[in-house]
Amino acid sequence: HHFGSKERLAVMVYMECGLDYQRGFLSTLRAASDTESGIKNAVRYHLTWVENHVTAARYLFAGSPATARK
Repeated sequence: HHFGSKERLAVMVYMECGLDYQRGFLSTLRAASDTESGIKNAVRYHLTWVENHVTAARYLFAGSPATARK
């Protein structure tokens, strides 16, 4: 098995989802011309990302795989 265990695979998927979300979120913030537009664009990005990545969003925002097992 490439990842060594199901737990390791879960962590890798969680990290990839988080990185995808964060890259887009930070890009959105950096593109803003002022604080107000940055906040509005960040909220818009978040809602759009969640809508377009429903399964990944559920997994990501449920907590880390280690936390979910407790």
